Amino acid sequence: MRINKVVNILLCILVGQMISSCYTTKPYYSRQEREWKDEQLPDDELIYTAYLIGDAGEAESDESSLSLLKEMVKEENPEQAAVIFLGDNLYPQGLHKKGHESREQDELYLNRQIDVVKDFKGRIVFIPGNHDWKEGKKEGWRFIKRQEDYIEDALGGKKTFLPDKGCPGPVVVKLGDEVRLIVIDTQWWLHKNKRPEGERFGCEVKNEIEFVDLLKDELRRNRNQHMLVVGHHPFFSNGNHGGEYTLKDHIFPLTPVRKNMYVPLPIIGSIYPLYRKVLGSHQDISFPRFQDMSKALVPAFEEYPGIVYAAGHEHNLQYIEKNDVHYVVSGSGCKNTYLKHGKPLNFGQSTTGFSRIRYYKNGEAWLEFFSGDKNEQGSYLIFRKKLEQADKSKADQDTRSTTDYSGQMETVIPFNTYKAGKFKRSFFGSLHRDTWTAPIAVPVLNINKVHGGLTPIKKGGGMQTKSLRFQGGDGHQYVIRTIQKDATSLVSKNMRQTVAQDVLLDGLAASHPYAAVVVPPIADAVKVYHTNPELVVVPDDATLGEYRNEFAGKLCLFEERPEGDHRSQASFGYSRSIIGSADLIDNLHHSYKHQVSDIAMLRARLLDIFLADWDRHDDQWRWASFDTKDGTVYKPIPRDRDQVFFYQDGLVPQLSNRKWAIRKFQSFKPDIRDMTGQNFNARYVDRAYLTELEKKDWILLADSMMSELSDDVLLSGLKKLPKAGYELEGEQLMQTLQLRRANLKKFAEEYYRILAKYVDVVGTEKDEFFEILRNEDGSTDVTVYPRKKGKPDRDRVIYHRKFHLNETKEINIYGLGGNDEYKVRGDVKKGTLVRIIGGLDKDKIDAKSKVAGLAKKTLIYDNKAKKGKSKIKVGDEAKVKLFKKSQSLEYEREEVKFNKTMPLLWLGFNPDDGIYLGAGFKYTRQGWKREPYKYQQSVKGNYAIRTGAFNFDYDWDYPELLGNWDFSGTIESKAPDYQFFYYGLGNETTRLENAENDYSLRLNEFNISPQLRRRVRDLHYFAIGPTLQFVTSTGDRSIIYDLVDSLPAPDDIDDRLFGGARMEYVLENKDNNTNPQRGIQFIARATYWNDLINGDVSFTKLESSLSLFLPINALPGKSTLALRAGAATNIGDSEFYQYNFVGGPTMIRGLRRNRFGGESSFYSTAELRTKLFQWFNYLLPLDFGVIAFSDQGRVWVDGDTSDKLHHALGAGLYISPLNAVVISGTYAVSDDDETINIQFGFSF
Repeated sequence: MRINKVVNILLCILVGQMISSCYTTKPYYSRQEREWKDEQLPDDELIYTAYLIGDAGEAESDESSLSLLKEMVKEENPEQAAVIFLGDNLYPQGLHKKGHESREQDELYLNRQIDVVKDFKGRIVFIPGNHDWKEGKKEGWRFIKRQEDYIEDALGGKKTFLPDKGCPGPVVVKLGDEVRLIVIDTQWWLHKNKRPEGERFGCEVKNEIEFVDLLKDELRRNRNQHMLVVGHHPFFSNGNHGGEYTLKDHIFPLTPVRKNMYVPLPIIGSIYPLYRKVLGSHQDISFPRFQDMSKALVPAFEEYPGIVYAAGHEHNLQYIEKNDVHYVVSGSGCKNTYLKHGKPLNFGQSTTGFSRIRYYKNGEAWLEFFSGDKNEQGSYLIFRKKLEQADKSKADQDTRSTTDYSGQMETVIPFNTYKAGKFKRSFFGSLHRDTWTAPIAVPVLNINKVHGGLTPIKKGGGMQTKSLRFQGGDGHQYVIRTIQKDATSLVSKNMRQTVAQDVLLDGLAASHPYAAVVVPPIADAVKVYHTNPELVVVPDDATLGEYRNEFAGKLCLFEERPEGDHRSQASFGYSRSIIGSADLIDNLHHSYKHQVSDIAMLRARLLDIFLADWDRHDDQWRWASFDTKDGTVYKPIPRDRDQVFFYQDGLVPQLSNRKWAIRKFQSFKPDIRDMTGQNFNARYVDRAYLTELEKKDWILLADSMMSELSDDVLLSGLKKLPKAGYELEGEQLMQTLQLRRANLKKFAEEYYRILAKYVDVVGTEKDEFFEILRNEDGSTDVTVYPRKKGKPDRDRVIYHRKFHLNETKEINIYGLGGNDEYKVRGDVKKGTLVRIIGGLDKDKIDAKSKVAGLAKKTLIYDNKAKKGKSKIKVGDEAKVKLFKKSQSLEYEREEVKFNKTMPLLWLGFNPDDGIYLGAGFKYTRQGWKREPYKYQQSVKGNYAIRTGAFNFDYDWDYPELLGNWDFSGTIESKAPDYQFFYYGLGNETTRLENAENDYSLRLNEFNISPQLRRRVRDLHYFAIGPTLQFVTSTGDRSIIYDLVDSLPAPDDIDDRLFGGARMEYVLENKDNNTNPQRGIQFIARATYWNDLINGDVSFTKLESSLSLFLPINALPGKSTLALRAGAATNIGDSEFYQYNFVGGPTMIRGLRRNRFGGESSFYSTAELRTKLFQWFNYLLPLDFGVIAFSDQGRVWVDGDTSDKLHHALGAGLYISPLNAVVISGTYAVSDDDETINIQFGFSF
């Protein structure tokens, strides 16, 4: 009866869902929009028109929407019109590389969109969507950049693909005088794989926090204009990505896979639509990462009533007004899909088409939707709506002041919070606390007079430092950066304003507050370019405008911004063009006529090492360019010298900078403990620009710099410190500088050897000739020439280096693009491994060298798609590997990773064995082109104090060791005498009260389970492999033998060695592994066992389980309904300890562990988890919640006629510090017993 009732309820829910899912392509108008046809456009001056069309990436040649758009655009004034493509410009996976089988079709689809605007002289914008990012796959960023280049080349080089280079934006485009287009890439937020972050890739932001801050800043700066924000993903929708599906999708779920597969699967067919609605895929609004984006951006929009956010993604047309924000969905450029009618829609229609917004002089903005096909009235227009009327009376007034701050000084303390007593200093270090807490006199920034007067234009900053950019009256830009650091962004939201934030903030005192001002005189002495920072206090001046509250009164560094033309600036080498790292990388890859001065680069990097400036990543460099007869030479301009003189002491900091922790934190001491750590942040820079110099060059230059860094030079730099700073630390800093100067040659040689082990030689997109000569002494000469008319131009050497066998293990030569030629020669006894990685064009490879021994020392990698195009000739010593995947061949500048050994703790507790104490380690080995690593191994063991038993685990994982198959496995040992509880076989076995220990059996167990595993994306994997188990029984068995009839006699419990095979499939998609609010997990496993000694045991165990985690929004607090069901069965004869059991904290609480055993078992759980409140405290914020659950299950065994289903009801509490770990306690009552369980985590 109960089951029938549940089924009836589910059927009612599904029927209701299906009725609401009937598909119609007719337009929907909400009650307030039904008279839209009466609305007329104003009789006023039209100032701008924006067309919005998305998801046109599979348009056929006769696509009516594109044809209509092309005709309408022709009628517009190009100076007052824009066409904006809202992403998914190419289905199904973006633009493939040249030579790929899909490339021709890709170009065809793109060209149909380009054709719409190729003759249009107005503003054109293409933004990316998830399909353009190759559906979020690993190579997505590369596909985006490829599409950007193709579209912009097709449109004459115009900057039309925004945001640039795969960055998230925001990019502000001026559409006339009164309209601002703000472009964002929402897929960047959702993309889980490699994406551009920070200035080294040409992006202004590194993470989501900075992106939101910058977007808010742009919205605030443009608040008095019409603002049109465009991104690919909508935040509200009544389409598929909002979880809405048709009746057909519920009954015939296979039709999306194949159109004619009308196989009725009612109820089962509803699983996928319900999954998309409640849990969501990566591209659905309900998906957690999507929700994070929505929760961050929607409130930012709502601060500006009347703003428009337009998106594609859904293949229909929608308009939703919510909290004075206008949400437009215009994603049916070439196809249309289901749209549910009703709230929150104001208007919607499932039809191909696009939208248009017209802006008028009187401040009005009008939204219109057009269908690609005429409606019943013969019109393409299907909806019109007046959106807003801009209030120009609120426009900001010019608040610039004229106050002259010449000669004004202020006395400030950088950060008094860093004061500490002896106890705190012993644990957390003295650092530079005394300097941070000493008062100093500082000049006030003469904001209205210096450099012709400064105008604030943009806020910036990184993870710890806030900055503000100014435009100077002299035409150059300047920047202020706060001295005081902020630890807020270094901790998660739920740890802010806690002891964790204070500890991190305290640790920032390791940075010297004024070190940057010391650098210029020292840099001049060693011929290194530099900025010229000055200490200033920002005045409380009206010129700061909207940034006044944030920056007035702050102690800052003020310096010029190295960008553009600085022909009059000596410290920038009088360069006429200074560029950023992203542009430099593009130029270097484009042509060999662009080169970095390796001598200038080495000087700069040795100076960094000398000053202990560990934070030298790509963002910290600008590049002064100089034209020569052979091309352009770039010299580095280091900037942001915040970590010079970085110093840590004290117990906690000294532990934190170990190799297995944050090894980059190396202190300013006479010697360097971890040279790799000291240069960790600069690893990509160094391995890109210091590949040509040999050891003698490093030693010679270090020796020269030691002479140039005289005591007078060092003292002149230190004298730039404020008086109090010099008095406190000047003498100590001078002594350390002198000692580090004496060690500079040693530092240079040590770091040279680190970089020399693995070297990348990188070509360009032009034609080049690579000559590799193996020498009798084991050395290898690599020389690169331009290739002209099929021959090397030996009059110009692009690259040359002699690699020595005792220094270099691997040389990786990347041709990149162009028609390159590689020639390898030499007959030697020993040599370095050389990899030749062909580019995407036609190559010629002639590898005829000989190296004695069995190992192949010349490896050639090329693309199968080029088969027949490249000419490859090899000798016996070379090996050719052809790949399908282009990413296996392409140069990845940031794939440098280091091996790592990590210590592990293994602690535990259970009521039967008591406390476990143990430890171990995990070792990760990196390899060329191996993701996420070449292999990983872990070894750990623990000891049970009460029983004397120990556990030992050894795990290994070799990703893609055999093609796409991983090789992984586990070896585990439980000995001696771990407890196994056994009450006999049957669904209603009896037990004696208060005699639990009498039902325990002591066993020793050893297991080994290697497997091959095939991953499908990140959600699924399939595994197969052999398994081995050895079990022995120990101790006195007489008591349990008397109690349990089904237990073999003591003499019959033999030692057993089992062998077999296992197959496993796992699907897992949870938002949080510790405390999931939404998600699914499905496990199916089959294991065959056979007794290898006696042969009397042989059976197959089949197991499966399904867990669902569903958010319950109707209940107060954060509530999750967790459902689980599982079953197992043995087919054949098995030992008693191999049967299937129910009972214990993870499978029917309220029963003892292994309480009922049988050949088959079933269990299920329904558990409600509700967060009651968060106790926000200084030490550790805690979530407190309650648990209510119902468990049930049973077992089956031959001859047992029981039909009983065991039930357990219970409740409990849980606490969750930081949502990172859960500690739960439950009380459960069953028909057999009652139990109390306390454990880490939930039961599932």
